Amino acid sequence: MSRFLLVDIGAGTMDVLYYDDTTDVHYKAVVRSPVKMAAEKAENLPGDLLVTGCEMGGGPITEILKKRARHRRVVMSASAALTLHHNLEKVRNWGITIIEDGEIDSYRSMKQFTTLTLGDLDIKRLKKLVEEFGVSFSFSILLASAPRITVCLLKV
Repeated sequence: MSRFLLVDIGAGTMDVLYYDDTTDVHYKAVVRSPVKMAAEKAENLPGDLLVTGCEMGGGPITEILKKRARHRRVVMSASAALTLHHNLEKVRNWGITIIEDGEIDSYRSMKQFTTLTLGDLDIKRLKKLVEEFGVSFSFSILLASAPRITVCLLKV
């Protein structure tokens, strides 16, 4: 009948549950959350940062980027900046430059910036994790829930 993939993305962990109702096979994994991974990456990237992508649950990435902006240049696309706060003027007051999403490519071409892409749902990471269960990345239903999003895809 159906194969399900359920993903719950929190501030600290991402829980992944696979279930096949025809075979009653199920697997579960608990891994570090995307926002924790982004914060760790941001902390270790060299130079000035260009932060792109989309809004994700903020938490630890907010503090890392605020701290970084005190010593280095941090430029964020408007979509990514919503991760830190919905009041973008407040984000600017932390010393972070906000650009329109359409300006990203011109900044990306500048050699001084290292790019960090934000987003809660990393399909490549999710696919690798599911394939480690020993099953194909093909589902009747994929349901993903994060602090600010719920995504439901049929026939993935």
